[in-house]
Amino acid sequence: MTEIPQHLLDRSKARRALLTGGGGDAAAAPAADAGTEVVKAEAAAPVAAAPAAAVVEAAPEPPKPVPHFMKASNERTRIPVWAMPIVAALPLWGLVYAGTLKPPVQERVAFAEGRELYEEHCASCHGAEGGGGTGYAFSGGAVVQTFPNRYEQMLHIARGSEPIAGEAYGDPASADARVSGARGVMPAFGPNGTTNLTQVELELIVVHERHEFGGEEYGDPEAGEADEAYLEHLEELYEEGVEEEIDLAELQRLSDEAQAAVEGIPYPSQNELDVAGFNAIEE
Repeated sequence: MTEIPQHLLDRSKARRALLTGGGGDAAAAPAADAGTEVVKAEAAAPVAAAPAAAVVEAAPEPPKPVPHFMKASNERTRIPVWAMPIVAALPLWGLVYAGTLKPPVQERVAFAEGRELYEEHCASCHGAEGGGGTGYAFSGGAVVQTFPNRYEQMLHIARGSEPIAGEAYGDPASADARVSGARGVMPAFGPNGTTNLTQVELELIVVHERHEFGGEEYGDPEAGEADEAYLEHLEELYEEGVEEEIDLAELQRLSDEAQAAVEGIPYPSQNELDVAGFNAIEE
């Protein structure tokens, strides 16, 4: 038979004494105190705190967009250190280079004004570059082959083609013989024409055609060039605003005399006339 431990017997007595309301013996008191302390201890035990809610950290703010001008600057390739001396020397090089440049040569008045007058009155028929159209071509030296000197050329422009329609004009020895009216009627630019040029304007047009399309240069007649004094005199008249009317009779006289001015040459060139002193500008 198994023996019941004493402490269990004591606990049983104490519990019966509590249930019956009896005082029990003194030995039961410690057991009651022990039970009371257990209850107190259980009451005094702290209630387990509820688990704290998990703290959710806020998502970090996205970075602010970089302005396009700063982005381009940040991505641009920087000048390497070795190139810095070259960059620093560029302004000095620019000054040296500028010093070697020559100022543009200003076109002289006769050529510039003659071009404007030609473009206004003649280019529509003869072409802006003198290549021809409804009128004959002047380029490639054709104008000086037809008119070896300027006098018959001035007469032809001022008179027009109608008074000599069907007749050859210019140097008959020219490879490009021309007949008045064969390419249409050329209007007169003199007193009887719809466009009345001044004598100075007429001569400026002739200078432009002979220089630009015929290659005629001005300088020393002895060097094979047309007389520079004539060109200077013409520029003076233009700048002074001289508006002399065209005299057809005078142009006819000059044209006839020019053909007989140089013995043995029926159609002398402008240079040959200048060497002979024909119609020289009086000093």
